[in-house]
Amino acid sequence: MNDITIQSYFGRIARYYETVNRIMSFGAVLLWRRKLIKQIKAVCREGVIEKIVDLACGTGELTFLLKKAYPSTEVIGIDFCPEMLKIAKNKANKQLSIKFLEGNAESLPLPDQSTDIVTISFGFRNFQNQTQALKEIHRILKPNGHLFILEFSQPLKCLRPIYFWYLKSIAPNILGQLLGLKAPYKHLGDSVFAFYPPEALTQKIEQHSFKLRHLQSATLSIVSFHYFRKM
Repeated sequence: MNDITIQSYFGRIARYYETVNRIMSFGAVLLWRRKLIKQIKAVCREGVIEKIVDLACGTGELTFLLKKAYPSTEVIGIDFCPEMLKIAKNKANKQLSIKFLEGNAESLPLPDQSTDIVTISFGFRNFQNQTQALKEIHRILKPNGHLFILEFSQPLKCLRPIYFWYLKSIAPNILGQLLGLKAPYKHLGDSVFAFYPPEALTQKIEQHSFKLRHLQSATLSIVSFHYFRKM
């Protein structure tokens, strides 16, 4: 599936995106984001954080939390879907000084070694060229810069049958049908089903001059928190 198709899927679900995320996760997505912010604050206690980039920011939910956690830091949200970014900009409503940029992870519109922290929340699996995306992230990060990835994982084995049934059946067949958006929600379920387990994702990222510093699974291993440093 190419970038244009995936972009069109996200464009079609943009106005429902956050609501459906909360429904499908039974509200856990709110806890996951807050947990990620706590991890970032715990790790990045020393030194000045001048710039944070929230990559694949979607409608900006994590971006807003980052800005509230780091009010004096430049926070930039980047996404390849203009419909998502429009919602993010409307939510910000000039109350939060956040810059939202339309851009592709494989060609980031930022200078070399200009960023202290890059976050990716449930977006890495949708990058079509993950190798190139990692090269770009490495390029824009300052020496010893931080990369935080929150992503879906493979749950505990005893839960996998019902979990994958939920993703492949409930999401597209009920939510998708109700909203008239079966294909986009089928894609989202399929992308989770086919994604790397945490150890394989770690191995892939470490091949591109990053070093894992912390890996933690949460909510019965449904999601994983990865923290890397640029080498």
